[in-house]
Amino acid sequence: MQNWRDVAQLIWNETLDLIFPPQCHHCGRVDTHFCDGCIAVLKTLSVTPIESSGIAPLYNTLSTGKHEALLQASVQVLKYNGQQSIGEVFADRILATLATTMWTIDTVVPVPLHTSRFQERGYNQAESISHHVATKGDFVHAPDALTRITQTRSQVGLSARERQHNVQGAFTGDATQLQGQQILLIDDVKTTGATLAACAQALLEAGATGVQAITVTVA
Repeated sequence: MQNWRDVAQLIWNETLDLIFPPQCHHCGRVDTHFCDGCIAVLKTLSVTPIESSGIAPLYNTLSTGKHEALLQASVQVLKYNGQQSIGEVFADRILATLATTMWTIDTVVPVPLHTSRFQERGYNQAESISHHVATKGDFVHAPDALTRITQTRSQVGLSARERQHNVQGAFTGDATQLQGQQILLIDDVKTTGATLAACAQALLEAGATGVQAITVTVA
């Protein structure tokens, strides 16, 4: 039954694309969600690491740029339009940012989606990035070392305090993969840092000796 639903959804999406052709999220070019020209510019976009304050136990986070213009558009098409190949470009930006630090990293962990959201989207955008970070950086990749056990409401529109309460206790870590490890936590966007802090808390409770985080953008 699920296969028939998938086929029906694919046909519906293709029909909509014929009637309402997609446009590049950045420049507006028709017939693509993110055009080759914008991808080429993204690959050459300078990386200026931004450090921002967070919430205990993850007080500081680095980001590769601000959540605006081309970076914002590219994050959106990765997150909502299935353009997972952009994950590799983001990984290069994250590795360039990591190179400016003195951090010791053993294992790379993406911020997880709840299973219902994963099934809806079909992939985890953070994992689309973390896979390439681990491969290119020669780190262990542990995409299932952290699990989102609570289906929280969307963080969009919530205050900083509401965001922190919303994700409190929402994650759990696998001690067999995390014990004694220095973790690099990966996500696409940092807003208040509440989600990253909740993830860091779960990682440390599972035995990680330290957690650092890098996101593609900071809002």
